[in-house]
Amino acid sequence: MKTTFAALALSLFGAAVAAPANACPPTTQKPFPYSVDDVKLYHLKESNTWDLTIKVTERDAAGNALGSTSCHSAWNDGATYVAREICEDTHYFFWLPNGAPNPESWDVIVDGPNGQGEGTIEFGNKYKCGDYTGDIGNIDRECTTTNGGWFFLHEREAN
Repeated sequence: MKTTFAALALSLFGAAVAAPANACPPTTQKPFPYSVDDVKLYHLKESNTWDLTIKVTERDAAGNALGSTSCHSAWNDGATYVAREICEDTHYFFWLPNGAPNPESWDVIVDGPNGQGEGTIEFGNKYKCGDYTGDIGNIDRECTTTNGGWFFLHEREAN
């Protein structure tokens, strides 16, 4: 009887441990049909403001570009929220819900015909920040996409 009880207990324990793994499939974030490309972020010295231009691209399921629009915003340094701005294609809007206190990492939300997508623009192989070396005066720092950097957004979950 001890062997049977021990085997039964071990069997039930094994089933209990295995059941959650089989019952709950792994969750993955669903790719969304928007990407943020061609980021240009400049810090203007005299006004202590940031000036941002991004390109929002609509993509098909294979990642091919279907069309794009340019979007622009500007804010005072240290802003904790950057308001919703309309893009050149008036079907698209974007905003930075947490502002951009760190120009090397900031969140963006894009609202377009296919819903809302969100993502993070982060320093790395696709996005670099540094001293401005161009010819335009009044700019001391710039952040830009590099290596054809695309930041694919994910569907924004309803709050």
